[in-house]
Amino acid sequence: MMSKPNSTHLAEETLEMYSMGRLSETETEHVEEHLLICSVCQDRLTETDQFVQAIRSAARELEKEPVRVPWWSSLAQKLFLIPKPAWAAVACAALALVVFIPRQTPTSVVDMQAMRGPEAPVEAPANAALTLRLSLKGLDNPGPLQVQVADATGKIVAISQAQRQEDVAIAHANKLSAGTYWVRLYSGTEILREYGLTVH
Repeated sequence: MMSKPNSTHLAEETLEMYSMGRLSETETEHVEEHLLICSVCQDRLTETDQFVQAIRSAARELEKEPVRVPWWSSLAQKLFLIPKPAWAAVACAALALVVFIPRQTPTSVVDMQAMRGPEAPVEAPANAALTLRLSLKGLDNPGPLQVQVADATGKIVAISQAQRQEDVAIAHANKLSAGTYWVRLYSGTEILREYGLTVH
């Protein structure tokens, strides 16, 4: 509904509605009759028209410009579109990586000579993966070789098959706690050599 004029002139709201083409036919006729005889309202209508055109022009420019969405917002929207079963698969894969894939621990190589008299046992770090290199000099036994590691009480704490490389047998022992050990080299049931090992 058209606002009543302020004294003898049209209200601002009425001029804006007229400029935007939002008045009824009856209201439009009344405004146009007034504009024919009132130069003040004509000037005000010109200003109002310019203002409305500027607003419309600015709105068109905004529509033309692409909306800039931050990259993280776009990524978040894409992630939310991924179906729940896919999220479950990703979570299971991550869990498998953590639980089932063994972590590589550094390996210490320990060169060992057979115990003869007062020779000191070889030293190795505790709780580490050990590669034992046992000297075979003077042994000609071609049979399969086995290494057993016994603690100071004689209890077997590790058993490993040994691979022969020239005059060295290579075996592995994992995570021995600190203490004194005997490393015994067997061919079948026959003990070939014994080596001393101190872990600390």
